[in-house]
Amino acid sequence: MRAKVYVETNKKDIYYYDHVKKAVYDLYPLRVDKIQTLEYFNNNLYADARFRAFKKNNNDKIKESDFKELPGEVNRNIAYKVRIELLNVISDDDTFIFAHNILALGINKYVESHRLNICKPKLESLDVISKIENLICEYKEDYPKSNLSEFLMQKDNWEFYCNHNSELQKDEKWWLEAFNYAYELFDKVRVKYYDPFKAQYIIKNIYFNDKEFEPIIVAIIKNLIDNYNCNNDDEKRKRLKMLSVMIEEYNSESYLNIDKYYQKKLPSLNPDKINWLKATKVFNYNIIRKWVFHDSFNHDQRLNIINLIEKKYYKEKVSYPDILIYDLSEYFQNLRDEVNSNLIKECDEVNSYNESSFMKEIEALKIDLFQKTNEVERLYRENEALKKENQKLAKDVSDDGMTVSQLAITFYYFFNELGVNFGNSDKTEWAKLIHIITGKSRERIRRALNIEFDTKISQKNLRYIAGCFHNLFPLIEDKIIKDIKE
Repeated sequence: MRAKVYVETNKKDIYYYDHVKKAVYDLYPLRVDKIQTLEYFNNNLYADARFRAFKKNNNDKIKESDFKELPGEVNRNIAYKVRIELLNVISDDDTFIFAHNILALGINKYVESHRLNICKPKLESLDVISKIENLICEYKEDYPKSNLSEFLMQKDNWEFYCNHNSELQKDEKWWLEAFNYAYELFDKVRVKYYDPFKAQYIIKNIYFNDKEFEPIIVAIIKNLIDNYNCNNDDEKRKRLKMLSVMIEEYNSESYLNIDKYYQKKLPSLNPDKINWLKATKVFNYNIIRKWVFHDSFNHDQRLNIINLIEKKYYKEKVSYPDILIYDLSEYFQNLRDEVNSNLIKECDEVNSYNESSFMKEIEALKIDLFQKTNEVERLYRENEALKKENQKLAKDVSDDGMTVSQLAITFYYFFNELGVNFGNSDKTEWAKLIHIITGKSRERIRRALNIEFDTKISQKNLRYIAGCFHNLFPLIEDKIIKDIKE
């Protein structure tokens, strides 16, 4: 088991946990360097041996107060116990072979080494450094890197890069930074694999103030989780699978929105009584923003919501520093600035409107009047042109008089002027009267009274009849012209 995982999963059983964890994390970057590893032990974990050497060098004629601990050095009274706990933590992690052997053999620069009989040193072969480096690579602990190609030598990383770079088109520096951050976060989240429901928030609530950078880091981490097989038993694989599924929600609109439970109760909710840990799904900055700028809240309420969430965030960050790893202080301040800026903008808009609204209304009315005048003039010209065309049609008609269809339309308008229409009278009676007046066939007249105004022949007849009415019945002419336009 990796040392980081052991120290996390067994924290309740490890004495002097804080000292042991610090030593593990301090030794991580020194694992391939035996000299620096030994130097770290001498400076930090062998105060008891240093004290014995100090006493011996002074013939035991010293006061305990004369002995001064080095900066960062574990107290001499517990140093031995811390070393034993540290040995238990790193014993199954072969990347710590140098540290393991230093502890097993009791190697230090102060007094004679005292080997632990309960622990055997591990074999340090000629290629031990190469083996450590390979194992570190298998553990995905080989970060940070200064060369992108070193990341891309891994098959899964190369395939991921090829699949995404064609769309993103980012340079080497951007991708190098993304992989370094992703490896770092992957290292932090997998030590929490035993509780994926908490670990998920390390990834899903990522914050780098870069909406293009954040999603790709999450995607790299998910790719690392899905392809990580080193020292995975069935239980660990299942828990990592749970974590991978949970991370998939990162881009989900349902996850990044205010929960339906709260949406149903807005705007009657009292911000002071909301559980902001749950309401922001453990402080996701996208969800925080949606709360702050929800239409249900005014300016003062928005500032209050920011204060409430920020206060809760800092309180929980003390309790869960390894889950709430992002610093949102700048984000909270930016939200306040934006809320206040929006208020100033709204006030400026109101003042500007009060000063110029009257003149704007006058200008709008002028434009409207100008447009209406042009429209009236256009309609007048069209109307006059139509009248001239109708008069020309009336002059061009033959001496045989109107056709039956034209007569039907003519009587239609005459009768309408007298208040008689198809709705209050029978077309058969119309046909009888028109037959008596004109002598035309009653059956033809009856059929012609089924007037279809939209046909080309009816439109032509209407223009002809309008021209006939021009001198004696100009009002009827206007009605016919209106019907033609419609």
